[in-house]
Amino acid sequence: MVGGCRDRRWEPRRESECGPRSWRAGPAPDRIPETSLLGVSGLETPFPPASSDLSGHCQLLLFLASLAGGGPSSPRDSMPGGLCWAVLLWAVGGLTSAQPDAEEEVIQNLTLEPRKIKLTWQSPVNITDATCAISQVGNLFTEDEPEEDTNLYYCVFENHRLCKGANFTVNVTTPQGSFTKQLFFTNKGREGSAAENFTCVVYDSKFLNCSWTVGKKAPKDVQYRLYSQASRTDEERECLQYRANACGIHVGCHYGNLSMFKRNNYFFVNGSSSEAEIRFYDTTSTLLDRIEQYNPPRNIKVNCSKSNCLIQWEKTVTALNPQSHEVTYQLDIQRKGGDTIPQICQDGESQGTFYHFPSYDERAEYSVRIRVGNRRRPGVLWGPWSEPIRLGSGEQAGSPWLVWVLVVFGTLVFALGILCLWKRFLGTQKFFARIPRIKDSLNDFPFQSNQCSIQCRTMTWTL
Repeated sequence: MVGGCRDRRWEPRRESECGPRSWRAGPAPDRIPETSLLGVSGLETPFPPASSDLSGHCQLLLFLASLAGGGPSSPRDSMPGGLCWAVLLWAVGGLTSAQPDAEEEVIQNLTLEPRKIKLTWQSPVNITDATCAISQVGNLFTEDEPEEDTNLYYCVFENHRLCKGANFTVNVTTPQGSFTKQLFFTNKGREGSAAENFTCVVYDSKFLNCSWTVGKKAPKDVQYRLYSQASRTDEERECLQYRANACGIHVGCHYGNLSMFKRNNYFFVNGSSSEAEIRFYDTTSTLLDRIEQYNPPRNIKVNCSKSNCLIQWEKTVTALNPQSHEVTYQLDIQRKGGDTIPQICQDGESQGTFYHFPSYDERAEYSVRIRVGNRRRPGVLWGPWSEPIRLGSGEQAGSPWLVWVLVVFGTLVFALGILCLWKRFLGTQKFFARIPRIKDSLNDFPFQSNQCSIQCRTMTWTL
């Protein structure tokens, strides 16, 4: 027994038959004989257990019993001594009976259904107030009031996940006081064996694809399976059209229609292996309208003048009919052989489904494509691009630097040609005219002059 009641027993010791009594301590027996008021003894009953905080009360009652005279084990116990010991046993039993396992009596059968995150318990007493709470890694704490069904209480934590573990707490208030009980949940299995990088996307307004990667520390023979729930209270359903990697491990699954889903959905990837236990992966509430990837807009039309173009399109078909402010458009306009034009984002609500392209040159060639973004999530989820549409005649010459080179070269050739013509027909006659000279009869007839000179020289020598 805890405390002073079971640690020691008191035995009478007489110095003489008529002398005063004294008490000595001895080892406590497992059972103490109960003395009946009628003098019938020999019935063995367990000594009532006591908590450690009641040891002072027990010692006080034993002290009072000793003053009354007669120990419980003494064969000479008198009627007053037996009466005192009866009162002692009743008092200690009354003090200790209200204390042990009080929470066990008020909060019973506390259990958890992991797939539904449903916490249930029972209580046989009248409860005036009750709360249930879940706390997880990252200081995530949620408290709720339980539902009641014929002494069965339960709480369902919808938007939570258990793959990282959780601590559940139940607090109840009764006329006798307040009581608390906790339940700890851990994701059993090898660390790093659970599926990773889980994502889902709705496309073509009627299909759903989910994909994941194999855990970094998963065994080679691991196999994953995907389950879904339309709500936490619904039964889970397995996906049937799996996609496997080169090793045959499931890394994705395809749903052929969305009729089995609601707006809020939950996914659960379970793993199995003969080598080790595999941890599971679960998601919080997944809203289909936030994971829908919109198709490109329909019927894109372009009307151009010499200086600008009007680009128009129709809204795309979606599965969950988003509002105008939940849709955005992105235009990609590129000029062939020119500078890159930044992509243009347009709000579907304020700017509509058309765009004016101001810097248009009909001699150039352009390509235009459009895609639609889902703004129902923190980051925009963009859909695929539309097929490019061609604009312009494309008759413009090559790049500007080549045009400048050709212009300069042509100018030089033209200038040289003009200079040559000017020099040939005009320049030589105007600036280089022939100067007249005195006529020399001798020089004008060179043959005769030479002959005469020879004759003169001959005649001179003859003289």
